[in-house]
Amino acid sequence: MGNKSVALQILDNLRNSYNQAYIYNEVNSDSFKHLSLKFYNETQKCLEQLGFYYLADIENEYLTKQSMNPRTFIRVMVHQDHLTNVGFYHIKPNILWRCFMLLIGFRKTKVIEFQSELENGSQIVTSNGDKDSILPTSPDLIRNFESAKYSSDDLYQKHQTCLSNTQKRIGSKPLKFKTINDILESEKRQMLLQKEYLQGIGWVTKEYLLKNGAGSEKRAREIYEEIQEILRKERHFSNDPKKLDVSVQNDYNEDLSWFDDSKIPGHLRDLIPDIKKWGIGDDVKRQQLVSQISDIERKELIRKVKPRFDEINKLLDQYLDKPMPDEIGRLMFMAEAVSEMIV
Repeated sequence: MGNKSVALQILDNLRNSYNQAYIYNEVNSDSFKHLSLKFYNETQKCLEQLGFYYLADIENEYLTKQSMNPRTFIRVMVHQDHLTNVGFYHIKPNILWRCFMLLIGFRKTKVIEFQSELENGSQIVTSNGDKDSILPTSPDLIRNFESAKYSSDDLYQKHQTCLSNTQKRIGSKPLKFKTINDILESEKRQMLLQKEYLQGIGWVTKEYLLKNGAGSEKRAREIYEEIQEILRKERHFSNDPKKLDVSVQNDYNEDLSWFDDSKIPGHLRDLIPDIKKWGIGDDVKRQQLVSQISDIERKELIRKVKPRFDEINKLLDQYLDKPMPDEIGRLMFMAEAVSEMIV
């Protein structure tokens, strides 16, 4: 995938993530039997021993309406002192969700996250999530990352220590969480805090891109410069959106001479023409192409690719914890396009 397309895809996904007004609905965990309910129940028991009590199982309404619905839920609990809440979840990625995980560099599928907020607006988060996958963080959002091997007890103790130290350093008291709405409102404030910070720095850094699949310092720098160039064009053409549309559309031109057919496993190489045509990371361009496809071509593509989803998923499983070649990335996005056609 060309650097310009990658830059557009990253920018588009980040903006979509931070511009949404997320709504969470309570759900019944019995509807998620494909997940490890054992993980949820055992984690809840451990947290109850630490003084937490259950509030709700919730699902992100925005994600459930997307073709890449991760089909997961968050179990939310709050400590009896009301100063710390915790959310934990399991993701069992399908093809579409893998695309999003790849773009944000996220690989762990079972996550526990403690959160507190101070009266001055600072927030403290302690998690066993992927440190390298996290975007550059606002100075007012203090994040702590520990190994997945850490128990919920160890994570909570780390969180308590950081909360106490931050409270003394800043001189601000923690807010109290008593209801699920209190927690969701705090989450909204955290998103806004982070959005304003990312906008101020140009959304990403070269270091973040290098850690999350750019492959080399040279490519990370090139993708970073493409993103900043897009932002410069937007500022320059902000008074004339039509000129901006033309400018951005011109960035979609790709040279696929770099594509190495041998990177695609033999049993999937018959899909290479479709991979090259439909393996587009940019949502806008891919949706434009999908909207122009004939019913005959769409049905033929679905007939050809849908039965191969299991094969593709098994291949993608090999890259959950290591960099993915660009050719495999295009295969993944091709499968995403076909999934969108089915939906």
